[in-house]
Amino acid sequence: MAKGIARIYLLFVLICSFVPHIAMAHPGRTDANGGHVCRTNCQQWGLQYGQYHYHNGGNQAPAYDPQVEYDAGYQKGYDIAYQYASNCQEYTWEWRGAQDYGDGFEDGIRDGDEDGQQVCEDNQKQEQEAEAKTTITMPKVNDITAQIEKNHNEQILKVRSYKFGKANGKQDYKNNKEFETDRNYSEDWDGATYKSAYKDGWNEAEKEHKRMQEESNKRMMIIAGGVGGVGLLTGAVIYARRKSKQKQ
Repeated sequence: MAKGIARIYLLFVLICSFVPHIAMAHPGRTDANGGHVCRTNCQQWGLQYGQYHYHNGGNQAPAYDPQVEYDAGYQKGYDIAYQYASNCQEYTWEWRGAQDYGDGFEDGIRDGDEDGQQVCEDNQKQEQEAEAKTTITMPKVNDITAQIEKNHNEQILKVRSYKFGKANGKQDYKNNKEFETDRNYSEDWDGATYKSAYKDGWNEAEKEHKRMQEESNKRMMIIAGGVGGVGLLTGAVIYARRKSKQKQ
């Protein structure tokens, strides 16, 4: 009977010795030292987020170090802020864990955002300078092209104005109209070119008219001369015949 009681007591002691380890069990693999960092339901197990601890009789967990927590939070916050801010992107953030970790995280966010914003501004400035150089160069090319096209159009306009001005000058002279450069002028023409061409056309028509008159006069003189010669010859023949009759 005494032996049975002793066995029951021994079993009870063994069960009680395992209870603390069972209560501390929670998700997560352990490292070679039998411990790991708490990341899930830490408060439920009496731990702080990010706190390193041991399981199953491993080495004793190191004492909580506020500076280690702060540094870990700072690095995490800095990396997040710098990544987004340097690329000129908006972002949001949150942290979970010990207050020291959170303080470091917030400070890291602040410094990372400041450094990232500087990189963003520098990149934007370089892009604006590059764009400004392109903007300065392109208008010059565009201005030259526009000027060439303008000169071409003006040349075409002058050619057409001269053509129509000269034709109208000739026509007005032939129709015995008064010399008037504004006659039949249109705002679609180049004024100076049209008026100069009108004068050229008028003078050309006038010269042509005089030339034709001179040629006509020459022909008339030739004809008149021919008629006169025939008359003299006829008169001489008649005179000779009369003399011949008188001798008979």
